[in-house]
Amino acid sequence: MDKKRKLIEEEEKRLWRQVESRALDAAAAARVEFRKRRDAELLAAARQVVADRRKPDLIAALPVADSRPGAYAWCGGPPRAGARAFLAYNKIQGGQGGGLPHAGSGIRVHMGYDNWWNKISQTIDLSPLSPEDAAAKGLPSGQGAQWWGCWVDVPYSAAVLNFVFSDREQRMWDNNNQRDFHTAVAGAHSGEELVEMLYGAMKKDSADADKEVEDRAALRAVRKVEAKGLTMRKRREVVHEFLYTVPLSPKAGQVVDVYYRPEATMLRGRPEIWLRASWNRGSANTGAGGAAQLRPVTARLLPCLPGGLGFYKATVQVPPSAWGLDLSFSDGEAMSGSGFLDDNGGLEYHVPLEGSAKPRQMLKIVHVAVEMAPIAKRSYASARAASTLSSVGASARGSS
Repeated sequence: MDKKRKLIEEEEKRLWRQVESRALDAAAAARVEFRKRRDAELLAAARQVVADRRKPDLIAALPVADSRPGAYAWCGGPPRAGARAFLAYNKIQGGQGGGLPHAGSGIRVHMGYDNWWNKISQTIDLSPLSPEDAAAKGLPSGQGAQWWGCWVDVPYSAAVLNFVFSDREQRMWDNNNQRDFHTAVAGAHSGEELVEMLYGAMKKDSADADKEVEDRAALRAVRKVEAKGLTMRKRREVVHEFLYTVPLSPKAGQVVDVYYRPEATMLRGRPEIWLRASWNRGSANTGAGGAAQLRPVTARLLPCLPGGLGFYKATVQVPPSAWGLDLSFSDGEAMSGSGFLDDNGGLEYHVPLEGSAKPRQMLKIVHVAVEMAPIAKRSYASARAASTLSSVGASARGSS
């Protein structure tokens, strides 16, 4: 028994090292799967944002202009993405009907982009320009013009700048007769470039939170593998009380000794103990000569100790193409009839085999659910009712 216990302990250590290795592989696979799924989610979100932000029909409908004579101008050329641009605004626009001639406290510009995508992103106070500064920037000075100006930081991702003007108290507005002012951004990024920019920014912003979720996914994968390993260990502990093999993890193509203790099973006290060894969960083998190789084997177990106490032993040759050994035990060689049979409740005792020349075939389970249509249910209920009434009538006639 000490030899058996030591043998089992060494084998359990080896099997648990395999569990730990599978757990590490499962954790790595869970991390890869999470990153793949998360990257796809972020990329889809970035594409949706760009699709909503860069709607061609909305941007194309905007009255885009680099300047409006006597009203505003971008000094030094149109604004460029990610750069600074100088915006000049004429407070007194003469007969054009615009401007803010009564804004005594000063002028303020409210700046957005891409059809006010982020609403108002900048609010900047303008400073008055001297006649010399206005002339140096090429701004006209006729009709009593009063030019004000400010520097604007053009968003790196903008395609169109949207802006309106007001006094500093925001009581008077110049919004181009409720159409706002719009200027196209030079060097604007394409939609795909914007997607990549947003994707990178979103990935960076969510990196810490995603790392926590990724760690939890990896931990769940490890616990799942370890839980399965512990369950299999417990199952082996129970089975080893009455059944084990030497070696404990047999290899295909080699000889395996099967030890069985009938006094711990339904075969207790039976005069003879026989085993039936089948292979690969009873699946068919299509290889050449496979049918003969995988034919079930029947063998009689002999007691290891005098008097028929303790474990019984039989030796079985494992075929090279077997990946599973399935054992059942009986008190007769025929394995049928009126004798006693221990086949693990019809499931047999399965022993995995290593080094098989044939890949292991996993069980394929399909669940099929069928629901009857309401009319079919009513028809079925009516038929059952009619059948019941007929049975009652027949019973009544028989009794009379």
